[in-house]
Amino acid sequence: MKNFLLILSLLIASDLVTAQAIIKNNNATKERVFINDTLLKVGSFFLSDYELYRAPIFQIDISSDKLFAYDYSQKNLFRLDLVDYKINGYESIGNGLGSGPGEFRNPTDICVLSSTESNKVIIIDADLSRVSIWDVNSEEFTKSFKTKKIVPFRVACSDEKIIVYNSNGSKFGDYHIYDKEGNFLGGMNQGETPKDAFLDSGYIVSEKEKLYFTSEGRSEIKKYDLEKLNLIYEQSLVDAQEDPNTLSREKNEESISIKRSKSFKYNSRGIGIVDNFLVVLFSGRKDAHGKIVDFYDKSNLNYMFSVLVDQFASGMSVRDGLIILDSYNFDKKERELILFKLKE
Repeated sequence: MKNFLLILSLLIASDLVTAQAIIKNNNATKERVFINDTLLKVGSFFLSDYELYRAPIFQIDISSDKLFAYDYSQKNLFRLDLVDYKINGYESIGNGLGSGPGEFRNPTDICVLSSTESNKVIIIDADLSRVSIWDVNSEEFTKSFKTKKIVPFRVACSDEKIIVYNSNGSKFGDYHIYDKEGNFLGGMNQGETPKDAFLDSGYIVSEKEKLYFTSEGRSEIKKYDLEKLNLIYEQSLVDAQEDPNTLSREKNEESISIKRSKSFKYNSRGIGIVDNFLVVLFSGRKDAHGKIVDFYDKSNLNYMFSVLVDQFASGMSVRDGLIILDSYNFDKKERELILFKLKE
């Protein structure tokens, strides 16, 4: 615990670091340092107990004691009441399958936008190229808007901004920034790394005019300035072991096909912010699961330490000091959401 407090104090001091140009350091040569008494498990539950069997898209809002999840089996958005980190009732708040207001085709990500008036639940739909908004308090559908010539794949919310991402990008960039009314504020590119949609899909999170990204297929972690619309930090993930042959290309007279090779291994499976840490769920496996949660200094992306959890997880959501892992319980043979907090 003393080591953890020392790390935290160093992080607070290093938060004064600023950058005018892209700063590239290298975490790849560092070995992981495990501090396994850092996380405290505060709760867990099976979504199947609430008839949600395929709900990999979820986000929590502690201020309202609500968990929002999209379930692919029922093709709808649900609100679950969270009391003392346990579920105490649930209800659908979406309008089901379709293309009308509050309906869905293929949602891919969700976030909660904090507002002075009321928090908003933001969910994006790749097939409809649409951002849809619900009011957290009333749980009523508010509005939706189309994204500007980009298929939204990931979404982040911060300071009343909605940021959508797709590695294929558009002429406006890979990141498109909107206000909560759906007005387009500007675009931003990923950076200098050559892009390939088969490798560059990943996860984003935003806080205080800063945006963070980790890649599924590359050993990359990046930090952007949302005011200046530029990349300011770029790092390798810790102990990176990238295979240069992660893509296979086949060419015939009619077409060229590109797919992930058999040697492909996932890197990041989620990203979030807790205190002064950037938290990354690391996989390093072909099946996209992992048991390692890495902690980085969010000011400069330097690797700090890691935690090894008990169960394999394929996804992660972080908000309001909670780390929620989408884990798999081998005894029950079901997905289980496990909630953690940093130990004080």
